[in-house]
Amino acid sequence: MSVKNEKCVVDGEFVQPCWVLSEVLEPTQRKGISLVNYSDLTTGKQTRSTVIVKSGKHSKCGIILHNCPFCRENISKHLEPKIHEPE
Repeated sequence: MSVKNEKCVVDGEFVQPCWVLSEVLEPTQRKGISLVNYSDLTTGKQTRSTVIVKSGKHSKCGIILHNCPFCRENISKHLEPKIHEPE
């Protein structure tokens, strides 16, 4: 039995969608809402993931979702630039 997340979780560099978002994710990345995994081209290892919407004018590149439309959690905080404070 799999555990259904009530809210989306960003675990390191990867998004674990809530159960409602996971039910509407499309298996392909052609259009709709998709979970996209990015990989390092030299190693082939997955480095991070994000959720995008492809529709209408944005059907080619898509738009990254910053918040889950269902549970409202921030699902893009791992994509924000890291600001290093001076020591």
